[in-house]
Amino acid sequence: MKFYLTYAEPPSGVFSSQVADVISFLNLKLNANIRLVAFISLHDFNKNRRKIKKELPPKPPIGD
Repeated sequence: MKFYLTYAEPPSGVFSSQVADVISFLNLKLNANIRLVAFISLHDFNKNRRKIKKELPPKPPIGD
C-alpha cells in the first residue's frame, strides 16, 4: 500500500484534478493500492472532509 500525502490543500478544482483524479486513475486503471492522507485545516474540517470523501472512489481493502 502506498500513500498520497497532501498538506494544507483544501478541496477545490485543483485538488480534484491533481489529487482525486490521479488517485482514482492509479487505483482503478493500474490496480495500485493508493490511499489519500490529507492534512487539512481544522477550520471547516467536517465540510472539507465530506467534500474529499465524496470525490474519491471507494477505498481498496487493506492488506491487498
